[in-house]
Amino acid sequence: MNIYAPKKPKALNSVSVTLMLIALAFGYFCWAFIPIYWPIFQLKGIVRGACNDAYREMDDTLVVQKLVTASGRTGLRLTKDNFRMERVPYSPPEIEEAVGHIKDFETRARQMKYLRERGKLCIIEYYYRADYSLPLVGVSLPLTFNDRLEGSLETVTW
Repeated sequence: MNIYAPKKPKALNSVSVTLMLIALAFGYFCWAFIPIYWPIFQLKGIVRGACNDAYREMDDTLVVQKLVTASGRTGLRLTKDNFRMERVPYSPPEIEEAVGHIKDFETRARQMKYLRERGKLCIIEYYYRADYSLPLVGVSLPLTFNDRLEGSLETVTW
C-alpha cells in the first residue's frame, strides 16, 4: 500500500456528526413549527376567498361572518373582532369612465350605484395571538400573526 493512498474515513467522524445534528435540528423545527404555521397558511387562502366573495356580496358584515365561519375549519379561535374589512371606493372619474359607454339613464344610474357599493379593492386585515408550547422543551412561546390582504373588485372585462 502506498503512503499517498487516501485513507478510508471512519464511519463516525465530525462531518457525519455535524450533518446528523443539523438533520435532527431541522426535524425538530418542522415537528414543532409546522403545526403552528399550517392553520395560518390556510387562513390566508380563506381570506383571499372572502375577498372574492366580496365581489358578489355587498354587505361587509356578511362577508366577515362567512370568513369567521370558514376560518373555524383551521382550529384557530377567531371571532369577528380578529378581522377588519374595508372597501376602497372608485373615484368619480373612474366611475364615469366605467359607465361612459352606457346610454340609457336608468341603467347608467344603476351601474354607478353598484360600482359605488362594491368598490374597486377589498382589504381584509386579521390579527391573531396565541401561546404555543414547544414539544419536549415545554417552553411557552407567545406568537402574534397579523396580515393585510388585498383583492381586486374591479369589473372583469375579458
